[in-house]
Amino acid sequence: MKKNLTSTVLLLVLIFQNSVYAQLTNKEKAVAQLEEAVRLMDQGLHKDAIRFLEQCRKLDQNNYFFPYEMGYAYYELKNYNKTRELLEPLILRKDINEMVFQLLGNTYDMLGKKEKAIQTYRSGIKRFPQSGRLYVELGILEFNRKKISDALYYFEKGIKAEPDYPSSYFHSAQIYLRSDLKVWGLIYGEMFMNLERTTDRNQEMSRYIGATYYNQIEFSGDSLVFGGLCSEVSMQTGKDSVNKNFEFDRQVYQPLLLYSLKDIKEINLHTLHILRSQFLENYFEMDLDEEYPIVLFTYQKKVKEAGHLEAYNYWTLREGNPMEFEEWRQSNLEKLNRFIEWYAANPMIVNQRNLFFRSQF
Repeated sequence: MKKNLTSTVLLLVLIFQNSVYAQLTNKEKAVAQLEEAVRLMDQGLHKDAIRFLEQCRKLDQNNYFFPYEMGYAYYELKNYNKTRELLEPLILRKDINEMVFQLLGNTYDMLGKKEKAIQTYRSGIKRFPQSGRLYVELGILEFNRKKISDALYYFEKGIKAEPDYPSSYFHSAQIYLRSDLKVWGLIYGEMFMNLERTTDRNQEMSRYIGATYYNQIEFSGDSLVFGGLCSEVSMQTGKDSVNKNFEFDRQVYQPLLLYSLKDIKEINLHTLHILRSQFLENYFEMDLDEEYPIVLFTYQKKVKEAGHLEAYNYWTLREGNPMEFEEWRQSNLEKLNRFIEWYAANPMIVNQRNLFFRSQF
């Protein structure tokens, strides 16, 4: 009896659901099918998702998003010709977004049509001049062709076009941190971490930034051995060595960093926190923010004023010394949790009014 009752209830639920579905418009049905397709793609079931997307196209033939999603699914299946077939007609439409150009350009790239890919990204930029992602794709393409300067040009163009798009900073930082101009990598890298907070790339950048500090600052007895964060840098360490009339990296950032190191005798997360705190204090005490306004340092000041600079610095550098970070975390759980709560409610805002890029200075 109980089994029969359960079967009856399930049958009634199915009838109700089918009745509700039948009352939906075709566009609403398409959206419902899309939700299922996206769920399947998130699980890596792209072939199954395509079947739902085909239904979406039949239900709503005017919506470009369904063939775009199908193109993406085929791209993930490495069926690049099918992706191209689906996307090429879309770029003639006026209602698409820049992601159509991005995916089509990537598809040409995977098919070995590099120049066609470049042409597609550039066409997309003409339509969407504030699209950071299209500049990033141009940069990645040039980077893969070993044209590092050209790649960096496009990544920094992406910063100017769309200041809150994280990938522009990520790729710029990677290049600078591997060069003799690491100052810019440290700034771009930390800006990236504040814009993209919870991804594997955030952990990767924390490791890069931590390694840069550890590898560039060494102590031999009582002497400081500084690897340098940029080329041709004065090794004077007094405040007088900071010259506001010269290049920011060589005559401002690094001398100020050296001055902030004067009382530090070893490098670990604790002393890096002291170093970064002292640098921040000196930067604003000397009014360098007026000559060299950098949104990252302004945000760090906000963090400090909220009482969270220690937790912020440990979080930023955590992958540079995971064991020390874990020891600090276990001893400072309440402090870290307060920071996390504040941090979630107070993101770093970057826009056209306060954007930062190297050629400003």
